[in-house]
Amino acid sequence: MIFRPAPGSAALPIDSGLSDAQLQQLTELRSNDPRRVKEALRAMGMLDSILVPQVIRLLGSDSVCRSAHAALARNTFRVAGQLSDALLDETLEYSVRRRIPRLLATCDTHRAWDGLFESLNDPHFELRFRCSRGLEAMLQRHPEFRPDAAVIYGIVERELAVSRAAWEGNDVPAGGDEEGPAEQPASGRTSHSLAHVFALLSLVLPREAVRTSFRALHSGDTRLRALALEYLGTSLPREIRDRLSERLEAAPPRKEAARSLSDSTPTTSIRLDEVGRPLPDGKATGATT
Repeated sequence: MIFRPAPGSAALPIDSGLSDAQLQQLTELRSNDPRRVKEALRAMGMLDSILVPQVIRLLGSDSVCRSAHAALARNTFRVAGQLSDALLDETLEYSVRRRIPRLLATCDTHRAWDGLFESLNDPHFELRFRCSRGLEAMLQRHPEFRPDAAVIYGIVERELAVSRAAWEGNDVPAGGDEEGPAEQPASGRTSHSLAHVFALLSLVLPREAVRTSFRALHSGDTRLRALALEYLGTSLPREIRDRLSERLEAAPPRKEAARSLSDSTPTTSIRLDEVGRPLPDGKATGATT
């Protein structure tokens, strides 16, 4: 990404209201020198609100996004509103917007939650994918944010209703320099669509049951897969269950996709009682919610 000043910022009027220190910081952030930009970001503690929009824009630069991300991460409790506005601003470069969900996911405000939730309607699948994972993370800290099930099921049904080409074409490229290995999405395009749907379901169904079902579908164990399907069949509305079954039959999930919803849990350590009751005599019993 080539550094460019924000629109209309080529020349600041003398009476702009900015202090000399603010003008100097803004000049450094708008320079075309990544070294100067990184040094300026490292020197900042609490971000001045007037500088936040410029720092957010720097998320779109591969050469300085890590530094911009770190500066914003130190201030998320103060800038959640500005981050949410930027996430929802479709006129902003997508390279910037795609890196905002991970920042908002660390916030503990309803404003951050609302920004992520509204972006589940974004036309870019990758952004919706990142937002669903961010919401899932936030919900663990704030169960009071749990959304209305009917709304989530409507979103899930819309995701499942896309054409097969769109479903299989949904892709999430390797994150960005600001993201660690644990955040890298699983390989396999079909698995991204399925992982997104399961992340959404975890917002309204017991999280561990949903995550374990997802892993069971990728385990290669027919008994675990049958139990997972039974749990989903008894927990989901009929329309969602039928559409999900069609997706699973049309394109069996790939084993490596389990990493999308279990970054820290080995796929081999699946507890049957997290999905439903244990299998007696090799036969599945009714799943519990």
